[in-house]
Amino acid sequence: MLWPNQKGGGVGKTTTTINLAASLATLEKKVLVIDADPQANASSGLGVDIKQSECTIYECIIDRANVQDAILDTEIDSLKVISSHINLVGAEIEMLNLPNREKKDTKRSTHAFEERI
Repeated sequence: MLWPNQKGGGVGKTTTTINLAASLATLEKKVLVIDADPQANASSGLGVDIKQSECTIYECIIDRANVQDAILDTEIDSLKVISSHINLVGAEIEMLNLPNREKKDTKRSTHAFEERI
């Protein structure tokens, strides 16, 4: 299930994502939350100390870091998260000169998650 949403602030996107993810994980479904918001509220809401995250979605996008290294555990065994970072604010500008920037490899994320869980 994919839950992309670009609505304005304060409409409950993060809260809905956290609650849905936790509910599905409690039902023993494998869940990966990819926090792509520079504020990283989904990450912190799932118990991740974002100041301790060494590899985030930012490093995966910009530096082509291994997605496997970015997947973090939560208190629920089947719920994982790839945290965000404030540097994500400037990622679009950093990607301007990258070839095929709009077609980043999403299969890497899916495969890494399946191996991790």
